[in-house]
Amino acid sequence: MWTALAATVGADHPAQAAAWAEEAVRATAAHGADEALHAHALAARGTAHLAAGETSAALHDARAAARIADTLTDRALALRLGALDCLARLETELEQYGPAVRHFTRGIDTARATGQWPAATALAAGLAALLLRQGRFPQAAARAEEAVRCSELAGGQEPRALALCVRAQVALEVHTPETAVAVARAACALAAADGAWWYRSRLVLAAAELAAGDALGSLETLAGAALADPLTAPLPAAERLGLAETLCGARLAVGRSDAARIAAGQARELAARTGLAGLRVQALLLAAAVAESPAEALAPAEEALSAAAACGHAADEGWARVALARARTRLGEPEQADRHLTAAAYTATACSAARLGREVAAATAEAAVPAAPAEEAYMLSQREYEISQLVSQGCTNRQIARNLGVSHKTVETHLGRIFAKLEVSSRAEIANLIGRNTVVARPRARAKSLAGAS
Repeated sequence: MWTALAATVGADHPAQAAAWAEEAVRATAAHGADEALHAHALAARGTAHLAAGETSAALHDARAAARIADTLTDRALALRLGALDCLARLETELEQYGPAVRHFTRGIDTARATGQWPAATALAAGLAALLLRQGRFPQAAARAEEAVRCSELAGGQEPRALALCVRAQVALEVHTPETAVAVARAACALAAADGAWWYRSRLVLAAAELAAGDALGSLETLAGAALADPLTAPLPAAERLGLAETLCGARLAVGRSDAARIAAGQARELAARTGLAGLRVQALLLAAAVAESPAEALAPAEEALSAAAACGHAADEGWARVALARARTRLGEPEQADRHLTAAAYTATACSAARLGREVAAATAEAAVPAAPAEEAYMLSQREYEISQLVSQGCTNRQIARNLGVSHKTVETHLGRIFAKLEVSSRAEIANLIGRNTVVARPRARAKSLAGAS
């Protein structure tokens, strides 16, 4: 009972779940006769540790549970399939993808062999969600459809809601946003108000509505589900990051940039709390999205690209490259932008990632638009323009002086003229104007032609 209580209450009441999980571990260790139940208790305690930001303790429990589970026969585990499900989901959250795939797969095979269709549904859906994280979208789609078929055999609304949630997540990545919205709405209609998938179905719906261009509808869906704060939402850590991502994107779309930056900051806090690489990638991508200038977006986007490659999140590599391409385009660096867009397009094709592909196409179209300045564009001298570009990249006066081979005093003098010509009072405003392509350099004098004429 302690184990069941801890596994059921989950993210809704983390402190209570932690207390019950501790009781479960003590009770099963003392009993000693049911090793599968002991593994389940350890996995439940690890889940509670992770919810509290205690990643090392969660990893210790996951490994202890795995050692027990891996010594048990399929016959023994068939009586405790919840143990494999709880363990594999914990390993997924901890980004221990290899062990998680092994435990999900073993659980699915055992559940199918013994006709335990609700368990098979949960395990197949969990494996699909794991594959989505890694950017293995065709495999995720296959497992999602397996979850749907198992839910039909299981009967009942909750297994069906679970399966439709993961099908909607797949649809968002590999089909159209409209398809994802329709499937997510079906999941919402089935998920019980006090069930595990009520919040998650609404989160998936909000993400799909945002992708379909309905940012206001996305915000209304989240508000109606009381999902406005990623730090306190009753969701696992990765889904809290997903909530922050949807809030950030929707707020930016409706012009609430300050509120979007708050969501990005919450994502950064969540990622730091767990110390997990995949969550850090998501937080970095949001930091790039809310950056006030293209120069400011470069560092988090570059870091996200490196971190995504290190943790094997292929699709996130593509998203990081799109962010870098947009920043490089706005900084007037078309060659570098094109290099990132080419790589992102390859990733989208390799992963069958339609949503990423659409974003690559949009960024490519933006890059193709001539950066011709408007008639009211500000005109600077060649040297003033060079200094403005370096300011927009975050360089200090001393760094600019070293870069251009001039004195610190000369840089200060040019900056005074730049502030006056652009009618600004801060370096951030200079970066903003540069990013919007509203500053141009006066053409160089044709020195050779003039010399020849003389």
